[in-house]
Amino acid sequence: MNLWKKLLYSLFVVLLSSNTLAKNSNTTTITPSPKGWQPALTIDVQKVVTSTASIIMRHFPQKQLQPILLYNKTEGPRTLFKKGKNNETIVWVDIKGKHWAKLAYQFSHEMTHILANHNKKSGKNQWFEESLCEAMSIYTLGKMANAWKHNPPYANWKSYASSLKKYQTNLLNEKHRYVNIPLSEWLHQNKKKLRDTPYDRAKNEVIGTAIYKLIEAGKFKIDTIQYMNLGKSHHELLSFSDYLKMWLKNAPKANKQSVLNIAELFSISI
Repeated sequence: MNLWKKLLYSLFVVLLSSNTLAKNSNTTTITPSPKGWQPALTIDVQKVVTSTASIIMRHFPQKQLQPILLYNKTEGPRTLFKKGKNNETIVWVDIKGKHWAKLAYQFSHEMTHILANHNKKSGKNQWFEESLCEAMSIYTLGKMANAWKHNPPYANWKSYASSLKKYQTNLLNEKHRYVNIPLSEWLHQNKKKLRDTPYDRAKNEVIGTAIYKLIEAGKFKIDTIQYMNLGKSHHELLSFSDYLKMWLKNAPKANKQSVLNIAELFSISI
């Protein structure tokens, strides 16, 4: 890179940081890579993920997250365990063009991993964390749609509110998300597959949709997510019941009922 290109790139970074650096209400910074988003503009990507983060972080008023570096990769979406050179959290998404609903869907999933202390690792219970992230993605799309009706990132983006809502509606209308037996029985039938293959999206979406319904019914406080995966470091040794017990133990009094409601969803007594 020649001197002029270096200077121009440095100027871009300074302007991005000083004027448009994505900050949620808790001052978490989200910096998209300056390339890889074409034909979308980096600043527009930043507006979308800022909005996504603000929807989620309003439930975590005291939570401070490390800065996030965002990249568009065909290997995504994922949140890396490896950190950036300044201890940033690295998130990958995989979108093409100006598909803002898909970007919000993927980024909210990864934000939930971060809030769930993903670096502690869920072991054989990773399937549950994936399912909870799915629930939060559905929830966030709906809340963003409502927010963008009245206060979109740009005035001429108000029409995108219907696209966000449509994306959520299409997800919730997928037939495979609903089973005709009690979820406890379904879990018993699928437990080994879930523990061995935690990234089976179709199965994650069954549970995620059920958890989303709990959220909408006011039976799960979203800030309960931050107390997941705390305590023992070898979660792969825990049964799902013991995993929930550990979550219940680490949750403060105000959040314990939310964990109990999750357990009740599967007819598990903890």
